[in-house]
This record gives sequence, structure tokens and C-alpha cells, in this order.
Amino acid sequence: MMSDFNISKTAKKLIAAASLISLTACGFTPLHAPSTQSNLQSNHAAQGLHGAVDIKFNNTHRTDQSALRAQSLLRQALITRLGEPVGAPRYELTLSPQFTRESVGVTEDYIDSRYDLRLNIDFSLTDLRAKQDENETSSANSSEPLNIPTASLATSPAASRAPFATSLQAITTFAAPSNTYALNAAQTLAEDNLTREASDRLILRLSGYLKSGL
Repeated sequence: MMSDFNISKTAKKLIAAASLISLTACGFTPLHAPSTQSNLQSNHAAQGLHGAVDIKFNNTHRTDQSALRAQSLLRQALITRLGEPVGAPRYELTLSPQFTRESVGVTEDYIDSRYDLRLNIDFSLTDLRAKQDENETSSANSSEPLNIPTASLATSPAASRAPFATSLQAITTFAAPSNTYALNAAQTLAEDNLTREASDRLILRLSGYLKSGL
């Protein structure tokens, strides 16, 4: 026979499970639960890019910590989602990321209490295979101009598709503890989360561009 103690433990587990189901049905999300919708969308979009992207940075000459940290975090987030290039990469993704922080709230003593953190990313995607085909076609045309009609070059997909270049901005707000160590820790966490969100959005933008055929 099951003891009263075991029955009590079992009853508590059932009540806790029922309470969690009820809260979830009402739209409750645990405080530290990850947002899976954007992750799933990003993972699906990354399938056509996985192992095919060479990641480069335009502002590698910069030495300020903000730019260097943005590059490091973004590279890590994108490689986690896209993987390292397998063989010769199909695409080249060039990025210029930058973090900026702005005070958006002060205490009665005029001390910053909240900050807006922004991650601005200028980026371009180049189809290396199309670029190579275009260069080979141009080379053949220059050596044998009479054998390659100009009209066919003008309508060639490889010749007409320019690199996709645009930008995006991700933003979040975080509290500003008065303690310097706590402030640095809060900003570090905000930067990590913001970079992951930005990388998901960037991959969705790239996937949308490739699917559009523009």
C-alpha cells in the first residue's frame, strides 16, 4: 500500500503540473524561457545558407571595444546558426556592426536608471559563384567579342544580379544598476541577447532575398 507521504508527494506534483498547464493556456511565459518562434524561423531560413557563407567584417581596422565586441558576438551567433563554410563558400557576407548606448531614464538624483542599447549592422551578400561566372563570361567576351552576343550578356542572371546590400537595427532597453560591476554585467547580457535577435533577423532577411530571386 502506498504511504500517505507518497500520496501527498504525488498529489503535489499533479497540482503543480495542472497549474503550469493552466498558466500556459492563459499566455504565461516563464521569465527565463527562450523565445522559440524567431529561433525556429531563423533555423528554417538558414537551411539554404548552412555551410555556404564566408563571414567577413568591413570595420576590422577599428580598435574600440564596442566594435570589436560587436564583431565577436555577431560572428559567433552567425556561425552557430549557419555553420562554418564547407569547401568553397557559395556566398560572402560582409558586415559592419556597431553597438551604441543611450540613456533613456534618470533617477531623482539625475543618475542614469535605464539605457537603450542599439546594434546597427550594415551588411551585403555576394553570390561568389555568380560573380565567378560573370568574370569568366567577361573574360571570354573580351577575348572573342564576335562569338558572344552583347544582348545575351545583358540578360544573363549572373551578370545582372548585384550584391544584396542593406542594413538593420535591433534595440533593447535594460536597467542601469548604480554599481559599476552590476552595470557592466547588465550591459553584457543585453548585448548577448540583442546579437542573437539581430542574427535571427539578418538570416531571415537574407533568406527572403534569395527566395525572391531579385
